[in-house]
Amino acid sequence: MNKILYSFVKEVVNILKRKTKNNIVSVIISGMLCVAPVNHSLLPKDILNEMKEEPLAFTLQNNNDISDAKRFVENVNEQKEKERIAKKEQKRLEKERLERQRLEKERQEKERLEKERLEKERLEQERLEKQKTQKEKQKKGKTATASAAKTKSSGSSSHNVGSSNNGTSDGKYKITAYCACSKCCGKSNGITASGAKAKEGVTVATGKLKFGTKVYIEGVGNRVVQDRGVNSKTIDVYFTNHSKALQFGVKYKNVKVVK
Repeated sequence: MNKILYSFVKEVVNILKRKTKNNIVSVIISGMLCVAPVNHSLLPKDILNEMKEEPLAFTLQNNNDISDAKRFVENVNEQKEKERIAKKEQKRLEKERLERQRLEKERQEKERLEKERLEKERLEQERLEKQKTQKEKQKKGKTATASAAKTKSSGSSSHNVGSSNNGTSDGKYKITAYCACSKCCGKSNGITASGAKAKEGVTVATGKLKFGTKVYIEGVGNRVVQDRGVNSKTIDVYFTNHSKALQFGVKYKNVKVVK
């Protein structure tokens, strides 16, 4: 028993030397160091000196009191260990939280860069499509002009109602062409604004002259105003199909009002 007590008292003295800040522990330790039944002659001088420095708090009566005191000290140390583990766990959780925040920011940045890349690709695709469309229109315009030149060289008098070019000059008009398709008229029944059935070599449309007015178009021949155009200085010549209208193209010719 004395050997056990000696070891325990030595451990308690070491705690005192570390100057514990727990007042309750200090009081309990003080009592243990001043036990009456203990044979003080068995204790070393340094422990006896520590015993003299502490006032008497209570007297240990048996081994059960020693065990209770030891368990109290162990509970204090266990509590400190739990606090240390809790702080360590808190630091770990905080580190994980910061890491999750960093990964989320990286993900958001990647998404932003990907959206910018896709938007640039879309705009570039639109630009290329627009450029392609413009080139196709220019190509069609050149083809229509070339076809119109061929048509003129072969003579367009076959479309004339008559060969007379007598009449009052009405100045120079923009001469275009159309057919009865939905692209040209928005409908495809071939009925003109005057109610007459459109006919190639006869029908023209203009925004100025009255229905039934006969006109002579330089290089084209005589025609009759049966349809209504938008511009007063433009005459649309009717053709039976869209390809002929495209081949005719656009011309600027002198026009005479015959009747």
